[in-house]
Amino acid sequence: MLRSLILSVLLAAAAFGLDRLDAALAANPPVMTAAPGEVLFAAGFDALADDWETFDDGELSARVVADDPATAGIRLRAEKAGVAIASTARWNIADFDYTVMAAAVGGPVDNGYGVVFRYRDPRNTYAFHVSSDGYYSVERTLNGQSERLSAWIASDVVNPGIGGVNTLRVIGVGDSFRFWVNGEPVMLCIPDDPAATSTYAGGQCVGGQMRDSLTDDSFPTGRLGVTVITPGGADVEAAFDNVVVRAPVGEE
Repeated sequence: MLRSLILSVLLAAAAFGLDRLDAALAANPPVMTAAPGEVLFAAGFDALADDWETFDDGELSARVVADDPATAGIRLRAEKAGVAIASTARWNIADFDYTVMAAAVGGPVDNGYGVVFRYRDPRNTYAFHVSSDGYYSVERTLNGQSERLSAWIASDVVNPGIGGVNTLRVIGVGDSFRFWVNGEPVMLCIPDDPAATSTYAGGQCVGGQMRDSLTDDSFPTGRLGVTVITPGGADVEAAFDNVVVRAPVGEE
């Protein structure tokens, strides 16, 4: 009897310890690494759906469609204006080469959809957006304050329109980031004054320089994910698929 009681107590303690370990790993997951060029993770969303955050509060949602491989993906929908939502994979990553296919599938063309990277929480992340009216931009949210590190820039490399598919790619190594849309590298409007806001008007980077990379050291690690913003109106929905994340290799 005593032996059974002791065994029950030990098993309960072990289970409690594992639960605490699982909670600690979920809150602060280890940083994934791999040899240059190796795949860190990939998602076609016809499997491994549990590896991505999902939610639905009636107005904001992220859901994985995995029942049909032909249409598998993750969909984000925001049914109110002036918000940003994201769904992230569960892994914590420092350096990365991140590619995803994305398309707005509903709502106004004055939208924003794309990827988040070095995501710590909704108040601390970077984001790379494109829009269905043919623009792209880079944003940082730091302690809840959002700032365009590179302003919205019109570009022919962005496939416009609702349903237009865009392949987005971001490479992050240390504090340096580079960006591609549909296989083409895009230039950024970086202010000369680090404290200034990026301003692009009349085809010119006002008070700054057009550069092929961004340097910022706000977040050394974080999660990768997808995002939707609603600057021009409510009920924006975007679909994402074919996520591939590799360890970066030298200069691209």
